[in-house]
Amino acid sequence: MRPYFFGPPERQLFAVHHPAQIAGRRHGAVICYPWGHEYVNSLRGCRQLAARLARLGMDVLRFDYYGTGDSAGQGEDASLSTCVEDVVRATEELVSSCGVRTVSMIGVRWGGCVASLAATLRVELENLVLWEPVVAGRTYLGESRARHAAFLASERQAAYSGPHEIMGFPLPPTLVAELEATDLSSIGRSPAPHVLLLGDEQDETGRAQRAFGARLAALCDDFDHRRLPGQGIWIREVGQERALVPTSILDAILEWFTSRLAAGDQSAPHAASNRT
Repeated sequence: MRPYFFGPPERQLFAVHHPAQIAGRRHGAVICYPWGHEYVNSLRGCRQLAARLARLGMDVLRFDYYGTGDSAGQGEDASLSTCVEDVVRATEELVSSCGVRTVSMIGVRWGGCVASLAATLRVELENLVLWEPVVAGRTYLGESRARHAAFLASERQAAYSGPHEIMGFPLPPTLVAELEATDLSSIGRSPAPHVLLLGDEQDETGRAQRAFGARLAALCDDFDHRRLPGQGIWIREVGQERALVPTSILDAILEWFTSRLAAGDQSAPHAASNRT
């Protein structure tokens, strides 16, 4: 595991590279994190996922978007469009530094939205895993604000909370406007030939994900929608001190990638490149 910074001096992004533990596959994966408090709660699970993918023979890069985590910038600088650019840059970094021939992405929540947009616009992927992705930005904002209000009520923090934040993380107007205009269920092209969608929400989020899944099924060569309930690691209850590691979902992702890598080993190499 190697932590480092990449990107131009004025826009350094923090990353951690998990080297492939099996030589010769030349397959890489970029993990796209959730945003805000969901990032904090899911970091442990994402770290374990990266380690397990590396043991399969994949070079894995996980990184912080600009204005988040240990990357340069302030929280107020974050936006959907800049995060998409960061994903493109992270993919370029993975290809150039590790020499991988094929690229996959795993997008968790907000990261699923960002990965889907990057893949349909700029990045050529072989495989895409979407782990309960944010599909409808307006719904995501509403749920996040409701969770924030519940947190304030339970923690008696209302007097210390600003009007443009969620759980202590800035929510700049540009980001709000971008999210309100985002709905992946009307996506116009396939983000990757092979897509795995994970999620079992029964509320409005679940309805949006099912609509997105129907769209992906029509667009993708190979689409798999698996419903695995009760594993929302990004939602930490009040008083819960340790982040959860959702073993069943990690196992499902590893099983899917094992079959995909086996299929790739038997076929001709698919060159990783950026779309023009």
